[in-house]
Amino acid sequence: MENGSLTSYLSTRSQTLSDTEKLTLLSHVADGLHYLRLADYGLSSIISACSDLCSALRWTAPELIGDDDENQASSRNSDIYSFGCIALHVLYGRLPYSWLDDVLRVIFARHSGEDPIGSGTEMGGGHDGFVRHCLSASPTNRPTIDQIRSFIATSTSN
Repeated sequence: MENGSLTSYLSTRSQTLSDTEKLTLLSHVADGLHYLRLADYGLSSIISACSDLCSALRWTAPELIGDDDENQASSRNSDIYSFGCIALHVLYGRLPYSWLDDVLRVIFARHSGEDPIGSGTEMGGGHDGFVRHCLSASPTNRPTIDQIRSFIATSTSN
């Protein structure tokens, strides 16, 4: 990747990126996810294949974590959750469960059903409802990739 990983790119540019530029980045991710969905190979599958499981845990949909008999297969809905984590990172410069620096605390927070943004956290910028919708604990309450692409297109045209 020409500019390095998304995290390294944001660490050097996040203060200078406009909302439109951030949404354009997310538009590219959404377009890729749309393509991957059509190819039946989702973002969650890519993230769960990461070599650093502890790091990937923050980005993994809640329905993919739990007892073996409760785990569900990676789905389009779990891809949307992972997209929401990327949106949180791009738009607000925050990782899911950013206030927790220990992986065991992240595991406990996830098991307890804590919000990955932080309960009562106001993010500002006008996109927090969108990010929260993507990070819904219920897979069926998350938007579709087409709804995400439409939201981004509408937001960047204003």
